[in-house]
Amino acid sequence: MIKSKSGPKPTGSPINMNDFEIDRVLVKYKGKGGDVTIPNGITSIGERAFEHCRNLTSINIPDSVTSIGERAFSGCDSLTSINIPNSVISIGKCAFFCCASLASITIPSSVSSIGKGAFTWCYALDKIIVDKENNHYISENGALYDKNKTELIQVPPGIEDTEFVIPDSVRNIGDSAFYDCISLTSISIPDSVTDIGDWAFVECVNLTSINIPNSVKSIGEHAFDGCTSLTSINIPSSVISIGDFAFTYCKNLQSIIVDDENSYYLSENGALYNKHRTELIKVLAGRKDTEFVVPDGVTIIWNHAFSSCENLTSIIISDGVINIGESAFEGCCNLKTVNIPNSVAIIYAYAFEDCDSLTSINVDDNNSNYCSENGALYNKDKTELILVPAGIKDTEFVIPDGVKTIDDDAFDGCDNLTSIIIPDSVKHVDEMAFSGCSKLEYLTIPKGKISIWEVREYI
Repeated sequence: MIKSKSGPKPTGSPINMNDFEIDRVLVKYKGKGGDVTIPNGITSIGERAFEHCRNLTSINIPDSVTSIGERAFSGCDSLTSINIPNSVISIGKCAFFCCASLASITIPSSVSSIGKGAFTWCYALDKIIVDKENNHYISENGALYDKNKTELIQVPPGIEDTEFVIPDSVRNIGDSAFYDCISLTSISIPDSVTDIGDWAFVECVNLTSINIPNSVKSIGEHAFDGCTSLTSINIPSSVISIGDFAFTYCKNLQSIIVDDENSYYLSENGALYNKHRTELIKVLAGRKDTEFVVPDGVTIIWNHAFSSCENLTSIIISDGVINIGESAFEGCCNLKTVNIPNSVAIIYAYAFEDCDSLTSINVDDNNSNYCSENGALYNKDKTELILVPAGIKDTEFVIPDGVKTIDDDAFDGCDNLTSIIIPDSVKHVDEMAFSGCSKLEYLTIPKGKISIWEVREYI
């Protein structure tokens, strides 16, 4: 890398060339922030060039610049003002991500490409303005669209309105389009919309009402993740695809109604399944019942299927379930016991994360892949300790002889344990194996008893 020599200086604050690392493009800003002027002649602001420059308050970009790279200003949370000159052609993915103080931004006529999430987490941003001469983008009521207004790209997170009506020309609601629009309580979707993008309504925490029209074909991953005020949602007959985690952390969602004519999904007793009811996709976190019985015929429990179901104390898994997905029961903080039937072939990582009251995991003796002893979960030949339930009441845990591996997060959240005895057979301890064992004082290992502080890399 070489540092730029002094050249013509644009008007604005004085330029200290030692603040910039330049190699044909502006690679990195190394200054103290404040009001910064980029040297004239720079054609590109590189990826992450100003990332996390928390003292940057304003930036003056010369008209030699044609591109702003991915995450170029990401995390510049004091940035209040930026002028994008009518020379910039492309704005990269997440270019202004988490610029929390940026209140408005103007897109000049020259811009032909804006990357996904360019203005996500810009909490103060209440309007995006597009030059009327721009041939690729347009703004209306502060929101950003493609020129033909068929894609809603971004509604600024700082919008103060409580209701948003999507124009009836829109076909696609883009990825992260309404991300963190916390003021919105109602969003009207026209029947022109066919696709709801990934992360489209994430953290719209005050959204209480939304109607999905019978034109929508796909609902993206994490589409309604964290919509904590949403109490009900409808899935019309037109929907053929629902992405992973679409309704995760919707803690008050009590009702999901799938149209009887839908050929791909069905709902029953506050849960969402595929049409043949072989896959349990989501049990609604707002259900008031304390017990849930997985129906006969289900073979797959999806990732995060039961996440945040805080009212559940008992889950009965039917014989026939083969796969239990990642984080399937995460946050079921009142779940006390789980019985694993003989049909289960794989339990993915973090299946019981943050199940703080779980005292026992019991595996059917005829299961070919797993076994349990004293409430803890092992592989079948008991060479791998997979999980000790977080709610275990004992203060000491003795790992059986023959165990060779202690898995990642195996003792996660076991707050009552003060002592763990590890046998000679153990050869490997995964990272974070004892994470969250707040009262753990001693590990007994083959070489003797040592202080927990001597193995803190495993915590």
